[in-house]
Amino acid sequence: MTAMEVELMDIKARLARLETMVTRLTASNVAMIREAAAEWEALSPDERPLVSVPAMYDGEHIALLEAPPSREPYRVLVTFVEPVSDVGAPLTDLTRFWASFGAWRDDRPAGEILADIHDARRSRPEPPAL
Repeated sequence: MTAMEVELMDIKARLARLETMVTRLTASNVAMIREAAAEWEALSPDERPLVSVPAMYDGEHIALLEAPPSREPYRVLVTFVEPVSDVGAPLTDLTRFWASFGAWRDDRPAGEILADIHDARRSRPEPPAL
C-alpha cells in the first residue's frame, strides 16, 4: 500500500468520525450531545470543524451569546453581521441573515451536479506532474 493510499484511508476515517459527530449533534438526546462534545475535544485542532457562535460587540468587548465549543485558547475569526440599536437586545431577528442565502436552482440530475463539484475541486488525490 502506498503512502498516498494510507493517507487517503486516514482521511476517510477522520471524515467518518466527523460525520458520526454531526449525526449525534442533531439528535435531541443530551447524553449523546455530551458524548459528541467529548469526542470533538479529543480531536486534534486540525481535525475539528469550524463552528460559528453568535456574539454581540458593544464597541469594546465581544460577548458570546452561546457556550463556545472549547474552553481552551482558540484562534477565532470575527465577522460583523449588522449594527444593532440596543446592545442588550436579544438576537431574534434573523431575517437579514437568512436572506443572505441564495436558492439553489439547477435542472440537472444530482449525480451530474456532484460530478461538476468534484471536478472543480482544486485539490487532487494524485501528486502534481513535475
